[in-house]
Amino acid sequence: MLDRLLNVLVKSQNDAADDALIDGLRHGTEAEREHLITALFRRDHVRGLCGMIGLYAQFSDNTKLRILGDIHRLHPALRECGRSDLPEARLAAMKLIALGRQGKLAYVLSENLHSTNETFSKAALEALVALARWASTETRRLQRNDPGDDPQDMPKRYAELMVQRPEIESAIARAMDVHRGKHNQDLSRAGLLLCDWGGSKTLAILHATKHGGQSPMIRRLQQPPASEHVEAFLLGASHGQLRAHFGTAFSNINEAPVLDAILRKTHWLKDHQLQTSMHQVSRAIWLTEAELLRDIARRPADDSARIGEWIAACSVPEAMQDERLMKLREQMGENLDARLRLLRIATRRKRGTPVVLLKSFLADGDERLVRLAVREIVRRRPPEMEAMLLPLIMSASASVKRIVSRAIGQTGFEHFWQRFDKVDRATRKQAGRAMLKLLPDAVQRLGRRMGSGPIDERIKAIQIAQEL
Repeated sequence: MLDRLLNVLVKSQNDAADDALIDGLRHGTEAEREHLITALFRRDHVRGLCGMIGLYAQFSDNTKLRILGDIHRLHPALRECGRSDLPEARLAAMKLIALGRQGKLAYVLSENLHSTNETFSKAALEALVALARWASTETRRLQRNDPGDDPQDMPKRYAELMVQRPEIESAIARAMDVHRGKHNQDLSRAGLLLCDWGGSKTLAILHATKHGGQSPMIRRLQQPPASEHVEAFLLGASHGQLRAHFGTAFSNINEAPVLDAILRKTHWLKDHQLQTSMHQVSRAIWLTEAELLRDIARRPADDSARIGEWIAACSVPEAMQDERLMKLREQMGENLDARLRLLRIATRRKRGTPVVLLKSFLADGDERLVRLAVREIVRRRPPEMEAMLLPLIMSASASVKRIVSRAIGQTGFEHFWQRFDKVDRATRKQAGRAMLKLLPDAVQRLGRRMGSGPIDERIKAIQIAQEL
């Protein structure tokens, strides 16, 4: 009887069906709630799911785990609850976003952080800090590669972290940019948790010469530390952007043990080994070829491609980046997803950087990757673009030839004419044949040069016609 009634409510288009299911959740037993939650998920109406979220605090632990297991189906309802006028629904939505590690909904927390209601603002901050703590902890766990971890579970954890972490970083960075309320110190703590790699958005804020997000740390550095915090205080003062504020703390120190501890350890700021270590980390000196090959060997190909993301974010010389990325490219084998990820890394690099990695994709076995590489080279227009693309006319597929012809066909004749005398005979013969294929009116252009113009140009045109 109950199943038939629930089926009728699930199929109904009337909003009253949602109200009936929510009322059943409010007053039903534990067993009945299980059936009602299943019915609400089957019905998949935002109104009903929002009502379920509003009652989340009243459920048992087992019911809460049941809802968390399907949290990916609650995204529209969580967005709606994040703007709800009902405090219980709004608070439950923020709690679910944090517990479910839904970084893609971190912007909902950012909106509530700026609320004039202190309860909402504090709940949003706690959820953001919880997300940052999870992202930081999970990153360290995956980096350690503990023997106790299940190897079969690693790809899934990597994938989840790679999807959620960028959204969490963006939300916290935006909050540090614009929030000037009483929660700045906790926001800074969340930002510091995510400063564990070179491409971190929150690390960029801390590296800025002057940024409002640094103010809680600056104020803390301008205050005398407790005796047990002296070492952390000195480590913060070793940062170039914060060192200027370090001296003001001395005028406020009125405890002899604190002043004694600082004076005894201030030499840390001039320690050569510390400065050398920081330099090596920023320049990735420790990323040797042997270390890279070891990291590649212990990961599957699609996972190894993520190493390229880290290499591209390091402030190492471009030549070293190219060398390391090419090593990575050689290890990708036939894995299309891994090669595509590496190609995307190459396309995100700034203009003017070497195109060695892009050039290597011109010989890739997959036609789609070759097309993407050709388009990116055309967009960047490096000085050697024509020399890289012209050989594709003789060997590439029809779709690649069309892209090359559109890119360099119209200027091909003039380039060939100007460089004809500067290259050896075999090269200009090959380039000339490619030019004839690229440019339909190349023969007519050559005929016009033979029929008019200075004598030396006519002789040159006759020589070209003879060789081709």
